[in-house]
Amino acid sequence: RMKESCAHPLTQSSTVALPYRVHTLAGHWQTYVGSSLVQRVDIDVLGSPWRCEVERECCYNEIFSLCYRNGTRDNLVEMTRLDQASGWGQNLHLNCFSKALQ
Repeated sequence: RMKESCAHPLTQSSTVALPYRVHTLAGHWQTYVGSSLVQRVDIDVLGSPWRCEVERECCYNEIFSLCYRNGTRDNLVEMTRLDQASGWGQNLHLNCFSKALQ
């Protein structure tokens, strides 16, 4: 999500979901997932994540599992809702991190 921050509070923009990856810190980016009618989805995070975290709008009792692919399609993350056999209505994001250089 992106939001313009201004010196005067009344001139700040509203938050918008971007359909592409935005790097916020070195090795960290956010991918918009949105809502889903199904329990399991594959998400193209447009990079090779070391790990990702689900960012929720609400409903913190909803539990999700993230599985990472290794190999030629390592940009795909499989997200599954575990607390119910259904999708979700809230707009979710994945905060992903690449492995730090040593």
